[in-house]
Amino acid sequence: MTTSDGRVRALGYVRVSTTDQAERGQGLNIQRRGIREYCRSRRLLLLEILGDEGISGTSGLQSRPGLAEALSRIENHEATVLVLFRLDRLARDLLLQETVVERLRLGGGSVISVSEPDVDSNEPTRILIRQVLGALSQYEKTLLKARMAAGRKLKAERGGYTGGIPRFGYSAVRHEYVPLES
Repeated sequence: MTTSDGRVRALGYVRVSTTDQAERGQGLNIQRRGIREYCRSRRLLLLEILGDEGISGTSGLQSRPGLAEALSRIENHEATVLVLFRLDRLARDLLLQETVVERLRLGGGSVISVSEPDVDSNEPTRILIRQVLGALSQYEKTLLKARMAAGRKLKAERGGYTGGIPRFGYSAVRHEYVPLES
């Protein structure tokens, strides 16, 4: 959908995986600024930037209200383009990524990545590149989870606090076990 002056109507979408990143990091601000600059330079009318702050890219649509709203608004023809800072902000799961891209296409829309050009083309090589990027993102997420699990296991083996309810007689203070005073 375009405006009377021929500008394409766009929605932006941002995401970071943890609440700590959302509260303390600059990732959301960097993504928003990149989306705004891209839309301004391409003369896209940016209606709004929606987000799922602190929600994993492997989570489905039922856990991502910002993305679900963006898809709905594009399907209702309020906008025709979903602008992302990077494709991995859409999903860190290849199947989910491709499902969302296809849903956008069927709804009359498309996806634009500020950092990776032409990811929403029907040209076979572009599809391959988009899917390779999605597979790499999924692989990176899997490696990160494995490293974090190994770190938690090692910390627990050394008697450190790794989350959950502290063992009897202890309290968790700044991610460490502290004995309770009697």
